[in-house]
Amino acid sequence: MKGADGAVLVYLLCVLSLASEVSLADINSTQTAGDVEDGKTPVVHSAVSQIIAREGTCVLIDCNVTGEPFPRVQWFNSHGHLLDTEAS
Repeated sequence: MKGADGAVLVYLLCVLSLASEVSLADINSTQTAGDVEDGKTPVVHSAVSQIIAREGTCVLIDCNVTGEPFPRVQWFNSHGHLLDTEAS
């Protein structure tokens, strides 16, 4: 969604997982924080609000999470595409 000044509004979804592969059913399920088999349920300690940036620019998103084993964090844009968070 582009604004008149060329700014782009980006909605991001953060997905946390303990396993190396996650199904859509796993993403849509919820768990209460606490103990799970062989570890601790992932917990997000920061909230993400709307981020507005010009297309092609970099943004820094702070995502503080805990869990055992440490959760893998994946970011998806508003179109459902997985974002490359390893690019520098």
